Amino acid sequence: MPEPSSRQSDFDQKLALGNQYERLVSDWLMTNGWRLLAAYEYSGEDKAPRLMALDGDSLIVPDLLAAKDGKALWFEVKFKTSSDFTRITKRQETGISARLADHYSRVENISGIPVWLIFCHLKQDEVIAARLAEVLPLARASSSQIMGRMKFFPVSEFKRLAALSEITHAAH
Repeated sequence: MPEPSSRQSDFDQKLALGNQYERLVSDWLMTNGWRLLAAYEYSGEDKAPRLMALDGDSLIVPDLLAAKDGKALWFEVKFKTSSDFTRITKRQETGISARLADHYSRVENISGIPVWLIFCHLKQDEVIAARLAEVLPLARASSSQIMGRMKFFPVSEFKRLAALSEITHAAH
């Protein structure tokens, strides 16, 4: 069996780390009274869970469907080494692919269930959250050969939920 390329190995490591933090945030949400349907667990291997229609429309859904006190929210959890200061906008930013931002926005419009983005930033030791519909109009669109089309959001518009180290230590 051929050795995986270092690029594939790096991707696999980042994916595993992202999955680890997704589980930590899931546990933290449940500790705070949320009940969760982990959508990613029901999608099958290597395939994102989707909201489908008879006309063939198929939208990737956020990681978690959460319920508490008679309300439901979608949560998409992203792990990043850090948010970054951007000279163009002169602000601290974090982001997701433009394709996912579009899918999640459409999922919210169809389902009527708000979509929240949760970012875990390792260097800033933070877990932050914002409703996609509120930060999407403030997003900066970008495109590069390495990252593809992206949407970058101002970190200042996100609410700090916890220190990442607190969530990590609470799980041990």
